[in-house]
Amino acid sequence: MSCERPTRHPGKSVHLSLVANPSHLEAVNPVVMGKVKAMQYFGKDTQHEKKLSILLHGDAAFAGQGIVYESMGMSNLTNYTTGGVIHIVVNNQIGYANFFFPSPPHRVQYKHIFTAALLPIPARPAPRRTAQTLP
Repeated sequence: MSCERPTRHPGKSVHLSLVANPSHLEAVNPVVMGKVKAMQYFGKDTQHEKKLSILLHGDAAFAGQGIVYESMGMSNLTNYTTGGVIHIVVNNQIGYANFFFPSPPHRVQYKHIFTAALLPIPARPAPRRTAQTLP
């Protein structure tokens, strides 16, 4: 699934491509990185300035699936790098962090292994709003 969106700058547009993720197993990560690498290669983007990967993770899947670690490790290899990947880690309170057990510090410790800034985002449900009755 993809779309082309014009920007406010004349003649410029943003192409967004969404890759289906079959489950929490993070199998889509190297697929997305490979797709971006191919687009950079065939688009002659040798400086990695025109294409970017953005990956969305649940907190438990990010820390628990080895494919995340392997994909991040491959990103440092010359022939595999895409110039950077944005990893958004959502604390969905299902895996390591829930109401009864607070998040341990190890769930996003990849930032110590790789030169990366990780920004955990809490995914709390929106507050319920009750309908107000008019007088």
